[in-house]
Amino acid sequence: MVISRLRIVGRQGLSLLAAGWLGLVCLTPGCSSLTGDKDYNEKPPVSSRVVRDSGETGGNFEYLANNPGQAYIFDANNKHILFNQHLSAGQNLKFDVTTGVVIVDGWTNPEPDFVAGHKYKLYWLDDGIAPPDKK
Repeated sequence: MVISRLRIVGRQGLSLLAAGWLGLVCLTPGCSSLTGDKDYNEKPPVSSRVVRDSGETGGNFEYLANNPGQAYIFDANNKHILFNQHLSAGQNLKFDVTTGVVIVDGWTNPEPDFVAGHKYKLYWLDDGIAPPDKK
């Protein structure tokens, strides 16, 4: 009986260890979809502006940040933010609408919620402009 209790405790301990390891892995940058950071009803701030539109560019788009600010790639079909990241002045963002890969200054960031054939828009919010709900 003592041995069977040790096995149960051992399995629970192993499960806790595995859960803790997975938690640490998912706290690393780029794991926002697993940590629940994505809000599928979220829209870009009202004070942001559209700077690129896949419907107008015919597909892929690129944006060079003149000022520091927040970039939002919005899935217009599913009505949610696919990607958002703060960019410093001079950083370059590229988005491939066929693969869902976002590249910021050479760093590749595949987006798991990407859907080919959807219309995407890039919204930009300069750091000097606070969203109305954040004032």
